[in-house]
Amino acid sequence: MSTGDPELDKKLDKLMKKLKGLGKKESENILIPITLESKETHFYWSISHKMFLEVPVPSELYLMPSRGEKEGKCYVFSPWLFNSGAIFLVSKEKVVKIGAN
Repeated sequence: MSTGDPELDKKLDKLMKKLKGLGKKESENILIPITLESKETHFYWSISHKMFLEVPVPSELYLMPSRGEKEGKCYVFSPWLFNSGAIFLVSKEKVVKIGAN
């Protein structure tokens, strides 16, 4: 698409590339629904609270693959823990992916 103005065309091309990149990021699933292997309540390190917090089973939890791993532990997000979100470090062996509904 050309407007006839080379400078405006460059700006439009740059804007279109930026918008294309944003659309791609939105289509990626950055949170994967999971459950914990254990059937009992455990305490896990909360990154946001900087302390161990109780995580009841079952809980609404999501794996955060974009954050990677730290010392063999995954980053797990809980949106409703104590009416505020929390990010925990949970051992990879405890995480069970349940997939999208």
